[in-house]
Amino acid sequence: MNFSTGLKAEGIHDLVKPDFDRMREQAEEERLAEQARLEQRRQEEEAKRLEEERRLAAREAARRDPLVAVEELDLAGQDSGRQQYLIESGGSLGAIAAERYGSFQYFPLLEHWNGVSATGISVGRVIKTPSVATMMRVKGAKVLARYPEEVRGLLQLRDDYLALEPRLRASGGTLDDGLKSDLVALQKAALTIRGGFMVKRPGVTHTATGLLRQCRSLSDQLSAMSSGDFGREQSRLTRVHTHLAYALRNAMVWGEEDFK
Repeated sequence: MNFSTGLKAEGIHDLVKPDFDRMREQAEEERLAEQARLEQRRQEEEAKRLEEERRLAAREAARRDPLVAVEELDLAGQDSGRQQYLIESGGSLGAIAAERYGSFQYFPLLEHWNGVSATGISVGRVIKTPSVATMMRVKGAKVLARYPEEVRGLLQLRDDYLALEPRLRASGGTLDDGLKSDLVALQKAALTIRGGFMVKRPGVTHTATGLLRQCRSLSDQLSAMSSGDFGREQSRLTRVHTHLAYALRNAMVWGEEDFK
């Protein structure tokens, strides 16, 4: 009797034990998920706080010194690289942008600077390729004079991301603390820049909806990547360049159209 009872007790224990293991696993998963949610909320709240601080600082700067001398500003993205290309058979603005600026996604800047369309260029066409900083200093002069820190921030963010990109690609989405910290810093910078552009400086009558949208999308891509989500086939790595390119181009157009 005692031997039989002992077998039954052991059998019940074997049946119950896996349930306890699953419960512990589920509890650990829930704990980690809650930890991630809290961290995401903390990052969002910190980003909002920084954005508000930036907005207030921009208002004060505009009150004290409404316009800045563009030629006196030091800008990231200033280099002495190749200044022009010739379109050859099979060539494209995307290929030129990839060689000159680090990603084919910067072709909109070449379109705007040269007054051409990527789908309508012909063999033999000369494409001017100044530095991105020169583009902003010339075609983006009005915006740069009113939003110097925001434009400089975009250019610096681009430089920092280009430097970080090889390590990100090599990581495959498995981030060490250093990479994650760098991405979070870039994401916060994107939100700060967006907040600055929302302030109406002297002569600015309308907010730049397209520019703000690109800054927000840029922030979203960087935020997702900081959580290890690089997208299908690491597509977010390229999308960052897409949003940077259109943000810079939209900033130039905004100023050229007198902020309308």
